[in-house]
Amino acid sequence: MRTSLQTEKPFAKTSKIRMWKQRQIQMCSVELYFLGYSANIESYDEQAYVCMNCQRKYKYKGNLQAHLKHECGKEPRFVCDINNCDYRTKKKSDLKRHQILRHFKVLMK
Repeated sequence: MRTSLQTEKPFAKTSKIRMWKQRQIQMCSVELYFLGYSANIESYDEQAYVCMNCQRKYKYKGNLQAHLKHECGKEPRFVCDINNCDYRTKKKSDLKRHQILRHFKVLMK
């Protein structure tokens, strides 16, 4: 066990290590920066919740329940209506991201 040199107290154990990843997107003269967790370094082999329909794995039971309620076996509900785009998705947040990344110039008019 490691201890601090000044106080002789044990260091706290780290349970998870996360890495930040910065993504930069440049369109015209505008640069957008997205910060977020790129990955959790710990192994995801311990994912205990598996969808019986599509075999997707989840670490938390709530994520599996949300997947079953909104995604698994469902048709995409959200459709991009900008410039006759045929993009469809099951999540509203994915549609918003698509519109910002693909149709930024149209949205800014």
